[in-house]
Amino acid sequence: MNSESVFIDANSFDSPTDLKHMDYKVLLFQTGYLTFASEANLLGYILKFPNFEIKQDFASILFTEKMRHDDSGITSTLTTKLSSLETAKDIVAYFNQILNIVDNEHNPLTQESMVVSIINVFLYASTQHYIGTNTHSLKGRADLIIDEKDRRIVCEFKYAKNDSQVEALLNSAIEQIKEKEYGNTPLIHSNVVKLALVYSKEQRKILAYKEV
Repeated sequence: MNSESVFIDANSFDSPTDLKHMDYKVLLFQTGYLTFASEANLLGYILKFPNFEIKQDFASILFTEKMRHDDSGITSTLTTKLSSLETAKDIVAYFNQILNIVDNEHNPLTQESMVVSIINVFLYASTQHYIGTNTHSLKGRADLIIDEKDRRIVCEFKYAKNDSQVEALLNSAIEQIKEKEYGNTPLIHSNVVKLALVYSKEQRKILAYKEV
C-alpha cells in the first residue's frame, strides 16, 4: 500500500498454489488486485494495482482486518472527511481516531512505519485525495503527503518508545521538515500544512505535534 508497485520473483508463479504456502503477491495477482506493470528483468516482474478504485477497495478490506470490532467511534471516524478539518489540532485528533480503532492486541504498532502505514491505508480506503508515503524530493523523503484540491498536508512522524523521548523527537522532526524542505514539490499548493508528529508507544497515540 505504501508503494506504486511491487517486485515478484518469476519462480513464485511456480510455487505451491495452496493458500498456506502461496506467495501473497501471486494470490493478489490471481484475484485481480494486482496486475502486470512491466517485466523487471529475467528474474521477475513488477506488479501494481490496476486502478485507484481497486487500490481503494483493497485498502478498505485491509483496514477492516486491522480494526477493533467493539469501538463505537468507528462509524464517526469512517464518515469524517479530512477536507472538513481546518486546524492542525483537528487533523492530529483525526489521526488519533484512526489509530484508536486499530486492534492493538493483534496488530500492535511497534514502529514508526506501522503508524504511517495504518493512517495511509485508512485514508486510501476513505478518500479520493492523492496520498504519498516516503515521498521523494530533492533533499529527502517525507513520511506522508496528502494532496487535497486546495491544500497539501505534509507529515513527518517519529516513534517514541518512552515518553521521555517525545520532546527531542519532536524537535528532530521539526528540523527535518525545515532542512529537507518537505512538501515543496509539484504540485505546489498555496496552502501547505507541515506537521511534525510524535507517536507514543506508552500512550498509543500521537502525543505531541507542531505545525512547522
